[in-house]
Amino acid sequence: MCFNDGPGIRTTLFLKGCPLTCPWCCNIENTDIGLKVLNRIDAENANKFNNNSNEDFDKNLYGDYYTEDELISIILKDKNYFLNDGGVTFSGGEPLLHDEFIKKICEKLKELNINIAIETSLCVSSDKLKKVYKYIDFFYVDIKTLDKNKSKEIFNVDLDLYKENLSYLSKNIKKDNKKLVLRWTIAKNINDEIVEDIIELMKNNGLNEIEICSVHNLGKTKYEKLGIEYKEFDIIDFETLNSIKNKFENEEIHCKINKI
Repeated sequence: MCFNDGPGIRTTLFLKGCPLTCPWCCNIENTDIGLKVLNRIDAENANKFNNNSNEDFDKNLYGDYYTEDELISIILKDKNYFLNDGGVTFSGGEPLLHDEFIKKICEKLKELNINIAIETSLCVSSDKLKKVYKYIDFFYVDIKTLDKNKSKEIFNVDLDLYKENLSYLSKNIKKDNKKLVLRWTIAKNINDEIVEDIIELMKNNGLNEIEICSVHNLGKTKYEKLGIEYKEFDIIDFETLNSIKNKFENEEIHCKINKI
């Protein structure tokens, strides 16, 4: 019952694993490929939950394993809600790490004419992106920063690879009748001074739609449960966000402010 992960009513699948190190990540439990153990039990006890009920398993671990057929069966329970462009969104983590798995699911979803969206950092090999490209109707693409040093030092982002993948998408989406929207989470003193760089990037790639939001602290309780230290971030006020929105719209770029 997701309303913010693409058009219409959607079912969002959160796939585990991510190469990035975003300091405000709110899905920290999904950064590792494997299952995450809650802080109240130790790793040695994790295996016993594999042999207990799903209820016990879910209470103590972040994540579970599914086959393609199992996920398709779960998705199709929601099929009647997918009217008016609703459908399935792959999120994460970085879902494109699972390109083969996504491809197999998408092949079945497309047979049923189900709309497919993806939320991605594009920080994967171009081969992975191209493998699933033809199945995806709607791309949400993150912007972390466009500063090359900060990209690597803070986010572990290969900026050249990011731009290469974005260029590939921008050259193909219009002719293939697909849609791409950029998403930018803004944090003071980290990536809040790149408006002009983003505008230039969008114009160079023929893109005209972006969503912005303030950095947030929504992942704090997850960090605590996993025993990971968390740093609080200052929320950016609406007036500042609106000022940034106006800069985009003055360049004829549609900009939406997402509420936290």
